[in-house]
Amino acid sequence: MQSVHAAEWSVAPSVGLRETYSSNIALAPDATARSEWVTELAPRIALSASGVRFKFNADYALRYLDYHGGGTSSEVQHNVNANASGEFVKDLLFVDAIANISQQRISAFGPQSIDYVNLTGNRTEVQTYGISPYLRHDIGRFAAAELRYTAEKKKADDPNLLDSDVRRTLFDIGSGNRLRTWGWGFEFDRQRIDYRLAPETELSRYTARLQYEITPRIFLKTTAGYEDNNYLYIGEKPSGKLWSAGLSWLPSQSTSVSASAGHRYFGKTFAASAGHHDGKSAWDLGYDEEVTSQSALSTQSTLDTAAFLDRLWNTSIPDEAARKKIVDTFIHNAGLPTTLSGNIYNLSNRIFLQKSLRISLALDGSRNTAVFAIHGLRREPLSVAPVAGAVPPTSQPGIDDDSLQTGASANWIWHVTPRSDLAFGASYTRARAFGNERIDHFRAFRTALAKQFGRKSSATFELRRQQRSSTQQDAAYTENAVALLILMQL
Repeated sequence: MQSVHAAEWSVAPSVGLRETYSSNIALAPDATARSEWVTELAPRIALSASGVRFKFNADYALRYLDYHGGGTSSEVQHNVNANASGEFVKDLLFVDAIANISQQRISAFGPQSIDYVNLTGNRTEVQTYGISPYLRHDIGRFAAAELRYTAEKKKADDPNLLDSDVRRTLFDIGSGNRLRTWGWGFEFDRQRIDYRLAPETELSRYTARLQYEITPRIFLKTTAGYEDNNYLYIGEKPSGKLWSAGLSWLPSQSTSVSASAGHRYFGKTFAASAGHHDGKSAWDLGYDEEVTSQSALSTQSTLDTAAFLDRLWNTSIPDEAARKKIVDTFIHNAGLPTTLSGNIYNLSNRIFLQKSLRISLALDGSRNTAVFAIHGLRREPLSVAPVAGAVPPTSQPGIDDDSLQTGASANWIWHVTPRSDLAFGASYTRARAFGNERIDHFRAFRTALAKQFGRKSSATFELRRQQRSSTQQDAAYTENAVALLILMQL
């Protein structure tokens, strides 16, 4: 394997200082709202390395928050996003690894904050570590095979969310590039989730697939197989035959459309995806149905914000490093989340049937860029809860387990000058709990002015307002906040 010393390394340290005033720091009902000034010191370092057979990226940020009012005096938050991949034996043995520490919301029905300074009681630190060695080999031009083993550990500060160890074995073999009219494949996928204080869960699936080229751009795709899942189930036994059939259309290199329908042990299934990008616009549509859990290594697709914007500027900004810088700056100035789904993936120990919808559109002009998104998430519990779920004080046990979220967001940046951006953002989410018919409405508005001073310093002045109304008594709140950030690249 190529020495890591031969790789090209880059180090990008920075430090941010931010002062925030909140009219309702805990997002409490109006009668008990408490204002607060918060000073934040945020050192950060980004590392990356790239070689012929080795890649590494890591981003670590520490947030020290000093609260000047009563109650909490200070808080420290850690955020880590690191991944590495290496080719240890040429064209045969590979290894991927990840490490992630993030602040995640516990419940869709607790106080929802668009800023990590709010003391909501509805947030916990979640740590995820994983390693995935795999063998990949081309059998001439006839077939390609991959055998992958993944070990992942997940833990949370909140004691009600069970720590888990996930072990996944995945084997896939499929036709190579010699077979054009017909294509075939077989996949075996088994996951075992070991909880520290609850019975283990096992999800297994065997599928065969067949593809037929109707035209060079239209393909018929079918799958058939069997799945055998082992958990404390509700309703139908979680095992049985599965099948699906659908079409895939590739009208151009930058556009794709696919749809399929089928059946699994829980009933009829449907999936669809479509996407397009060019120099001035990008759009994405997706609908998925999957059996998953908070700990499982899900096969469902999510729309990563950075990846979506990277496709938008892929043609107009061909240089990868320059494009990444533009993407990172846009996400920061617009205050965008890491994914555009907008859904709140509450922390739970149960197995779910999860149905998710996403629609995203980005438009880029000479001085304006806009991003729009629509999202939906339906969760239906398929298993008995092994223990009481993680529940914030302002929510109820199990309320997230049978729920529906829908919403939309719009973000617009006006490039006032080459060094100044004016951003506007608005979002709305409706969350419904079927267990007690509770319905919450979340609305958030944000405007910010970002100014670049020289090559290494910038400032952002932000105003925001967030509100919740609810059918539950004493669950409504309103917050108005103002913040000033000074950021220095070292």
